[in-house]
Amino acid sequence: MSSRESPGHPSHKPPVKSACLPCQRGGVRRTPIYPSDAGLSLPSTQINPLLYQLGNEEQLESPVSAQNLINTDNLSSSQGIEGVVDLLNPLGGIRNLDAISEDSSASPWIQAVENGSGGVDLRNTHNTETPKLRLYASDQDILNAYYIYLHSFLPILPPPKSELSGDNPVEMGSLNFHNTFLERSSMPYWPATSLSLALSAILALIPIADDLNAFSTSTIQLRRVHAHLYAESAFREMENDLDRIATGCARRRTPIAEDVDSDATKLRPILALVILSVYEYCQRGNISRMRSRANQAVTSAMDLHLHKLDDAATEAQRRAWWSAMLMLHLSAIDQQSSPLISLTDSRITTPFPLLQNSSRPWSLLLKAARSVITVSETLNELQTNYANGLLTPDISERLIQVNSQLSALMENLDRLPESISNREPDGKATRSLWMIARLLVHSARITLHRARAFMDVPLFLDKYCDLASIQDKREEISGFNFNAPHNFDAIFPFTEHKSSLICLKSALAIARALEQLPLSNPYLNRYIRPNAENATANDTISTGTPYILPFFVCGAMQSAYVLLMSHYRIRAALESDSLSFYHYLLNNPEPESEVQDAERLIRELKQGLESIIGAMRLSGMFEGVGGMGQEIHIAYLSAISDI
Repeated sequence: MSSRESPGHPSHKPPVKSACLPCQRGGVRRTPIYPSDAGLSLPSTQINPLLYQLGNEEQLESPVSAQNLINTDNLSSSQGIEGVVDLLNPLGGIRNLDAISEDSSASPWIQAVENGSGGVDLRNTHNTETPKLRLYASDQDILNAYYIYLHSFLPILPPPKSELSGDNPVEMGSLNFHNTFLERSSMPYWPATSLSLALSAILALIPIADDLNAFSTSTIQLRRVHAHLYAESAFREMENDLDRIATGCARRRTPIAEDVDSDATKLRPILALVILSVYEYCQRGNISRMRSRANQAVTSAMDLHLHKLDDAATEAQRRAWWSAMLMLHLSAIDQQSSPLISLTDSRITTPFPLLQNSSRPWSLLLKAARSVITVSETLNELQTNYANGLLTPDISERLIQVNSQLSALMENLDRLPESISNREPDGKATRSLWMIARLLVHSARITLHRARAFMDVPLFLDKYCDLASIQDKREEISGFNFNAPHNFDAIFPFTEHKSSLICLKSALAIARALEQLPLSNPYLNRYIRPNAENATANDTISTGTPYILPFFVCGAMQSAYVLLMSHYRIRAALESDSLSFYHYLLNNPEPESEVQDAERLIRELKQGLESIIGAMRLSGMFEGVGGMGQEIHIAYLSAISDI
């Protein structure tokens, strides 16, 4: 036996210094563990401002990829553990702002309640500077901003019929935000339709490019109440729209209606519900309301018979129906439940939308979303049968079948369509939908194999998506008794080694997909770096704020979990001379090269995590999901502490 070989699994050895928190504590937590009592040793590092502050510390060139938005060289040793722990949000996980508002002691967030006069109470904002908020002077400007900021990630509208102009938000200097209420009458323009109101709710959350205080507490609070005023108004107007449609009352035409389709009057409330579903998840962190909006979008669309159209269906009708179905499936994923209506429902005849004359991006995206649900349903069935002692051979066959279906879908997503134009709105949307589909299918693959590979040992402090929490006190996770891991041999047709390798490959694929998302950064303006000594006209930085619309970030959490767990395994094996056990992750190296191969893998794992952190940083303005990126960053800093 080689001096580097180990007779057993490294986890049978005493935990080493670099082991992850679950390993250091002897396995799955039985009580909540916090940094203060877990013996957690974090590095003395300074938080990279690019990660959580969409400020102006570095020059951002266009186009920008997520992999360029984190620079670990800036993680210098000038700040202690207090600075790292401060990144943790008190609530953690998906931050449900609606739940927070029910308990004023839960968070310092302001209690902003819409009043009967159509205003939002701002008495607790304590403004100390003049905020800059994103407003528009017409529905046409709102539509133009939709194509600039939102269309790439969620192409619910057909491509524009006319040339896009530059983004044109209204200057905010004339508004007095020190008043008790922010009222509709104080705004330069009030959107005319439920759709333009819903779009404004998302657009209002995107910081103005040259706002040096974009992430001050008061500006964040004002963006929040500003967006929520739009969202609540959009929901009321949507209900009015549906009432008008039911009674046959027509509505005046608007720029959005004229530029999209003659059926826009009927489609507006459906599309508004789709956007509101995204808003409830990304900003409010309210998963149940996300699903409620998605369910209503689908049922309203079915009332209009949008689900049973033929090839004569307009592109606007196709996108309205299938975007509602997409949100329905994404909301089902987040609630780990089955959607109201399946993709394979025989009543659905409406063709998929076209992106650059191809229906494949939409088709594959919906199939990828469905694959995550299929995995959840399969594992739920397995869990039920396991609990009832009904382990039959067909369970293993079902797992093999699902794994094969995921592999086939992955193969279909291997190559992007040719001749994608990143300059055309639908071209960027094609690339985005393709990458989101990749992310979803690899997330499904990780979900299928994660318990077998890692026994779902918790890594993050709070519960995210379907990942277990360190603070979870349960003895059993996901229905399986991990004190007896040999039970997996009777359930899973895959070995631990096979599942671990599958998870690793999919986690790295997700990191690459996040890197390749086309980002929104329409600004070319530049300005002098503030407070710079001897600043000149050439000493400028971009005022653009690239970002992503993060309705698919559960895949990022899945990927980060796998990369971190794999990182801890390899480092522990390096320090305990047990690398031979993980040769399957190192492509079966020769004994004399295993250390170098392990070091290369650790570097690849770090690069993958940096790509994820960089991408998650681009969703930092959305409060509902912001805690995910923070927790990945914390876990990353802990993982690299001794390197």
